[in-house]
Parts: sequence; structure tokens; C-alpha cells
Amino acid sequence: MTTSIQYFHVADLTDPKAHFASRSQSTKPCLLQSHGWVDGVLQSGTIEEAAQRYKADDANSWPVVVPSGDQIIVDRYNKRVTPQPIRVPMHRIRHSSSQPPLLSLVFVRWGGKHRIGEDTSDEALATDGGWGSYGCPPCDWYMDALVNEAVMRYPGLGMTQDSKDACPDCEILSIFLGSSADMRSLAATAPSFSEQLRGAKKATLWMLWPADWEADWNGTGFEAYVERKALFTAMRSCEAAGTVSSFPHPAVLWEYITSKAWMATLCEEPRVRLPAATLASRSDIMRDPAQAAAKAWSELEARRQVTVFAATGGPAKINAEGLKKGVVKLGWSWEAKFVWFWKGQKELANCLYGILRTPGCLADTCIVQEWVDFDFELRLFFFPPRDWTPGAVLKPKHYEYTTWETRESSREPGSFSKPSRAKCLQLWENDEAALDMAHAQAEEAGQCLIQQLHAVHSKPVPMIRLDFMLKRRGPGEVQVAFGEYCETGCCCLQWPKGPPTVWQACLDYALN
Repeated sequence: MTTSIQYFHVADLTDPKAHFASRSQSTKPCLLQSHGWVDGVLQSGTIEEAAQRYKADDANSWPVVVPSGDQIIVDRYNKRVTPQPIRVPMHRIRHSSSQPPLLSLVFVRWGGKHRIGEDTSDEALATDGGWGSYGCPPCDWYMDALVNEAVMRYPGLGMTQDSKDACPDCEILSIFLGSSADMRSLAATAPSFSEQLRGAKKATLWMLWPADWEADWNGTGFEAYVERKALFTAMRSCEAAGTVSSFPHPAVLWEYITSKAWMATLCEEPRVRLPAATLASRSDIMRDPAQAAAKAWSELEARRQVTVFAATGGPAKINAEGLKKGVVKLGWSWEAKFVWFWKGQKELANCLYGILRTPGCLADTCIVQEWVDFDFELRLFFFPPRDWTPGAVLKPKHYEYTTWETRESSREPGSFSKPSRAKCLQLWENDEAALDMAHAQAEEAGQCLIQQLHAVHSKPVPMIRLDFMLKRRGPGEVQVAFGEYCETGCCCLQWPKGPPTVWQACLDYALN
């Protein structure tokens, strides 16, 4: 005798052959359920009889289940597979119920030909460069850890840190994007996706990187980089259909942060401690690079007169008597890629033209910024509480230091290291007063910077990392310049508890 039941399906998100319960075959790309209650069949007896035979420490006593006949099981590429009977513990079996879960959590994932971290060519991207043992957000290992170390222990879903005999009050699904057509389809069919989610609350986690480049779905080296306009269109469509973007941020805020355009629009506000910057448009650059460089140069000189560093001639010694050196940057670029150095107006023109002529580049603008002298960077991790309002003082939960190797022979920054506080003090002749002052100035600037994010989107961010460039000018004297916003999901560097802390904050955001 068989009995219709429901069982809590669990898939290993790191396994390329993992089985998912297909939510619907009528829309593409498909919603694939990795965790949560699905209809099944108990192969022998009733639930009550299975409970009598059950011994938690003896897997051979666990009941055997299979998906129900009308439940389609697929792999990540949406290919149908034949499910095999599996043994599951009793706490993952229940009588059939229409009770909706509290939360539907959807990972929007890279479904290109190659997985991040799978090939030798991109192993470093997944596990090095500050990402640590979890890997980077778009890789399968990061998402699997998010589920097992955060969702499966989250009190708001009925779990505890030691939960072993309970199932979270949620369902977890994945959408694998394998082409630009999939991205467009997701934007077009967002309402139907939202309808298929059963949770009382619905949240998406966007495990991709927006870029001003053509997506390479079949090659290696640029996995998870997707064309940013298509990504933000899909995000806005899903948000309009009722899902909250809980990782890393809602589209309007994530687009603002990653565009880097704020470097030019905020640099005249002294409280944020930004170096002077301006924007140069693609149309101007491609029409006449020299004229575009001259225009950017003039704008940069004017803005240098009103920044917080104006009294000292700017944040770099080389520019103290007038503009000579700076950088050209692209928005929506990652890992310090496409930050080119220039000296003089001719090199600026060459950089502007050359960076936009890089094969595949779709950027509409370049950021032109004056040079900043610094000894090392201070990275502050803020976690605003859910009820935070502008004006309430925020303190960082954690900080890290990094140093960059600058090679004059190269257009771009070199490798970076992660020194300890003791090492940084050694670089500063053990000037603790100067380092403490740098922290204080950075934290003060952080208040204004986070308030600016609140002006863009009124719900406090789950987390934000603020990066500052520090230069010791003398005993007890420092220069603090803001570098950039780093969104939820950024590198936590040497902070092993960083990713789990971030995940908790994102779950709080999804449920509140």
C-alpha cells in the first residue's frame, strides 16, 4: 500500500547533477525548487506506521518516498530525470497540506556553459582574492552555504542554530539563466513567476554581476557577468510583480551603487570626502577624444576647487600645483578592472578612447577622477538596523585593511594584500593617534554616505561596505578619502563570520 504525502525536498546546490522539482514547464526560464515541500508518495504503509518503525540514528529505518506521478523532476538544465526512491527522516514528511510557506526565496543564477569555480581557469575567482572558503556570490558553493548556514538556522523561519529535526518555513527555488534570451524572458514573464511562488512573502537573490559588457554565456573567465541594462530590467519587472530583491539590493539602489556615477555627483559635498570627479560621455569621446579630454580636464579642475581637499591642493602631491594625474574608470566593473591611470591631457584622451574601444564594451560614460595618494585602504562594514532612520548614528560592525601594489608601467592597479592593524601601524611608525583619527573621520563620512543611499531607496540597506583611502601626512595627521560603495555580497576579506552575518541581514530584509 502506498500513501500520498508531502516531503521536504533537499538538493545539493553544489552538485551539477542535483535534482529539482520543476514548478512549471510552461514558462522559460523555469522555476526549479531545490528545498521545500513537494507532493510525494510513501512507498510502504502510512505515516503513522512509518513513525513506529523510525529510528533517527538508523537511516535504514527511515521511510522511503518518491515524488508523486505528476511532479516533474529535472536537472539544472531543465532536462527531465527519473527520480529514484530516497529515504528521508520523519521530520521531513507530513500529511498533504495546502498551508503556504512563510517565505519563497528565489536564487537567480548563472546557467551558462561553465560554472564559476569548476574549471582551473576560474578557481581563483571562486575562492581567492578575499572571497575565502565560501567563494564568490555567483558560485554554487556560496549559495549552498547561504542555505545551510543561514536559512536552515534562521529563527524567523522556525529554526535555531542547532536545528536538526525541523524544516524551515520556506521554499527555495532557482532560476538558471543560460542566455540573453533567458534574461529577456524573465523580464517579460515576471508576473507568472510571482504567481508560482507559494510563500506569504517573496524574495529574490540576484547572484550575478551587472556589467557594461556583452555577456559571454559559453566562454570562460567572465562567468556570471551579465549585461546590466537587461539585468536591471528583469529585476524591476520582478519587483513590480511582488518579489523583494533582498540580495544584494533593489534594482534602483544596486544600479546607483555599481554605476559609480555618484563619484561625480557627490564629490562637491565635503562631508563625504570624495576626490574630484566628472563624467565623460561616449558620444563626446568617440566624436573627438582630445576635445572630450579637454572638457573633462576643465570640469575636474573646477571641482577640485570645492572638494574637501581643496585647501591642500587636492589629495595627491603630484596635483598640488595643478592637475597632472588621475584615473579613468568604468561603472559596472569589478575587481579593480578597467581603472586606467593617466598623466597629462593627451594620455587622458588616449585612455578615454581606448577603454571604450575595448572589445565588447557597452559603456555610455567614463568616470574621470583626480589621483589620490594613499598608504592603505580602510574598509568599514555597516549593518543598519531595520528601523534605522537618517540621523541615527551608525557604527561599523567590522573593519579590514588592504593595500594595493601600484605599478607605474601598468595602466591598472596590481595585486592587493590584506595587512593586519599591527602591520598598518608599522607602516605609520606606530602612530595610533593617526589611525584612530582616520577611523573616526571615515565613520563620520559614512553617516552621510549611508544617508545618501537612504535617499535613493527609503528602506535601509541590509549591509554596505564603505572603502576609504588613508594617507598619513605627519604625526597625528591623516588624509581620508572615500573610495567606493561596495554592495551586499562584497568580499569580506579576512572576516570569516562576515558572509553568515550578511546572510542573516538579507533574510531580515526579506521578511521585514
